[in-house]
Amino acid sequence: FFWTLNSSLLYQRYLFAQETLHSPSLSPDIVSSLPSAPLLSSLLSLSRPVPLSYRLLDGQDTLPPVVFLHGLLSNKNIFQYEAETLAQKTGRKVLTVDARNHGESPHNPDCSYEAMSADLQDLLPKLGLTPCVVIGHSMGGKTAMVLALQKVVSLSR
Repeated sequence: FFWTLNSSLLYQRYLFAQETLHSPSLSPDIVSSLPSAPLLSSLLSLSRPVPLSYRLLDGQDTLPPVVFLHGLLSNKNIFQYEAETLAQKTGRKVLTVDARNHGESPHNPDCSYEAMSADLQDLLPKLGLTPCVVIGHSMGGKTAMVLALQKVVSLSR
């Protein structure tokens, strides 16, 4: 299932509880409600981008690169033929990416479209692939829509 967590609120609660732990009037209710340190650490890392696994086919810089985003039960290899053909016939750079929790990309408990978009917002400028054309299937299409709506990365189409 998908869920969203306000990690800032959780962190504020944690800090408040830490202050309370050092006070003379220690409340057992607050202590019992504190998450464990590993759980807190994993919850606070939910909003951070993960380093995605990708395959970049080299091409010319004169045309916008194309980025392929796969669907829910797939990985970057699903578009291998299309990516190679497009790169060969058009001379464009073509990127295929494994979304978080898919293929060779790292796993993270946050599997929201916003998190997947943040991963791309982190990756695309690092590779010098902005502006770009994004093509997504199913989950990849929804990720592409979120990426376009957030307007952080320059998209060509």
